[in-house]
Order: sequence, then structure tokens, then C-alpha cells
Amino acid sequence: MTDSRDTDSGYHMRLLVDRVPSMLAYWDSELLCRFANRAYEKWFGVDPDRLIGTSIRDLLGPKLFAMNEGHMRAALAGEHQVFERLVPGPDGVERHSLAEYIPTSSMAPYVVSRPGDRSDSVARNTGGAPA
Repeated sequence: MTDSRDTDSGYHMRLLVDRVPSMLAYWDSELLCRFANRAYEKWFGVDPDRLIGTSIRDLLGPKLFAMNEGHMRAALAGEHQVFERLVPGPDGVERHSLAEYIPTSSMAPYVVSRPGDRSDSVARNTGGAPA
């Protein structure tokens, strides 16, 4: 007998994105989380399922939000954004990230956030330990 998960594309999509080490999220025009993958546990120490409906301001805190807000607003205006940032983790370690905010369409200016974990390459280049 075939398990219904075998044909459920949503199940397989979630399975894939939860194994990506980079944070993948969908933030709406009010900057509320509509989707987040499991990488948010490592980066921020939060359960991504509990992020749904949460403001990105609450997730990032006032300082990091202020640093990123211009990029978010530009993405909401339809401008693709790519920038580097140090992100403090729940363990106190600052991680290097490459953030990419991708507007999804001119009709629905939402933000998709994809910081990449560069800590291993930074550690190799600086002689430090990976985060």
C-alpha cells in the first residue's frame, strides 16, 4: 500500500527545505513570517513553526532590524537585495551571513530571506573555528 506522503509534494518540499543549512523564509508585506525552515533553530534558537505570524522586528531585535530594514523596504518596493551581515546566534557566537531578499512579484511585494552560512569559509580564511 502506498503512503499518502509518497505523492504529497508539500510534504516533500518541506522535507527538502528543512535540510537546507541556510535560512529560508517568507515574510509578507507587513513583515510577518508566513514560512520558515528549520535553519532558524540554529541561527536564532527558535522553532520555525512558532515563527508563523511573528514580526521580523521581534525575531531580529531592534539593532539588527534597524540594520536590515532598508534592505527589507527596498525588497518590498521590488528591488532585489543582497548583502552581508554578522548575525548573533543564541549561543552568543556571531555568524557571517549572506542575505538575499527576493521580491516575489510586483503584484505582491513579499520578502523571501535567504542568509547563507559562511562561517566555515570565514573560519578557513581567518584560522578561526567554524561557528
